[in-house]
Amino acid sequence: MIDNLISLERRGESLDAMQQSAVQLELEAGKFKQTAKTLKKKWWWKNCKWGTAAIVTGAVVLTAAAILFAVMSNRRKEGGHVSDMVGGGGHG
Repeated sequence: MIDNLISLERRGESLDAMQQSAVQLELEAGKFKQTAKTLKKKWWWKNCKWGTAAIVTGAVVLTAAAILFAVMSNRRKEGGHVSDMVGGGGHG
């Protein structure tokens, strides 16, 4: 009978320890969720900045290429040589 009482007391201690662990785990899970949410927002903004930079860079390159193409086409129509536009004509 004493063994049964000792066994029940040990189980009660185990249950108390398990309950404390569960409460601690719940608190840590809440902290983890908040940290994950903050980190997700941070990286989303970082990705937006890089995406915007890539789009702007692409637009600038395409605009420069379009201007260069238009100038070269205009020079060809006028009878000029491409090297005259670049500065390597060699005509003195």
